Amino acid sequence: MAKKQYRPEGKHSHQPRKEKPRTLPTIRFAFSRLDIGGRWSFRALRHDDVLLLCAKLPVLATFTWQQLVEQGSHRVETARLTRAANERLRDLGLDDFDELYSLRLEGGPRIWGPVVEGVLEMVWWDPLHEICPTLPR
Repeated sequence: MAKKQYRPEGKHSHQPRKEKPRTLPTIRFAFSRLDIGGRWSFRALRHDDVLLLCAKLPVLATFTWQQLVEQGSHRVETARLTRAANERLRDLGLDDFDELYSLRLEGGPRIWGPVVEGVLEMVWWDPLHEICPTLPR
């Protein structure tokens, strides 16, 4: 008769924990394309803007892309952006993107950038919602 092998169970188990698979990926951010010299530069952040970003970005990083859409974030074709925004894209060498993502933080403030392989590559800080203003209804 063969011996039974001892298999630890519970919290002392040496087997790797199985994590629940996520059905939709959460947002990730990249900072390598930040515009630091233009009209919507991240250098223009005020103290209150920094506090808003510090409060919002960690929370938004837990959201799926669908949840972001449900709270007002969305893709925008670059042809719909203002002339100044398209000129700045050209200056930055980013005019080959057909669309950018508008990440809504609250009310007016937005972060703009392309989404590449599921990562929002942040380019602009738009506190007054100027890059692609909402048309009056």
